Amino acid sequence: MSDDAPYTGFRDYVRPEWTDYSGHMNIAYYGFAFEEAARAFFRSLDISEAYRVRSNHSFFALETHTVFKRELLVEAPIRFEAQILAFTGKRIHVFYRMAHATENYLAATNETLYVHVDLAARRTVPVSPELDRRLAPIVERHLRLPRPEEAGRAIDPNRRKPDAA
Repeated sequence: MSDDAPYTGFRDYVRPEWTDYSGHMNIAYYGFAFEEAARAFFRSLDISEAYRVRSNHSFFALETHTVFKRELLVEAPIRFEAQILAFTGKRIHVFYRMAHATENYLAATNETLYVHVDLAARRTVPVSPELDRRLAPIVERHLRLPRPEEAGRAIDPNRRKPDAA
């Protein structure tokens, strides 16, 4: 189980097939890359496929929001961070950062709310007391981190960058 806060255990790179006619990473592949980062993070928490097989429970994405900060070009190395922002027993709110791994600029953020689902009933249910106890110290470490300023954003066509006129 990962003790990292934030979790930083996933890296990747922009493959040629992930780019579009503008020469940068295509919007669909940002989603794919964030999902791969989420899978790695969930594996580190032991709430991924092995958890589903053992318990017949899983976490489903309920809502997601992506903000694109700077483009990534083909072959760019990328690194990810995952930070838990909230955990209610039924829901876990995670904030992801995607950055260029060598130039160290923030390329995109993704915020996702997941729900815990009983796969037999196909309904949202609380996690087991055992899983809640196991996740509690990890969640606590993540909650002590500063809340990302980008978290909780909504689409606003009137928003301007701080340096914009």
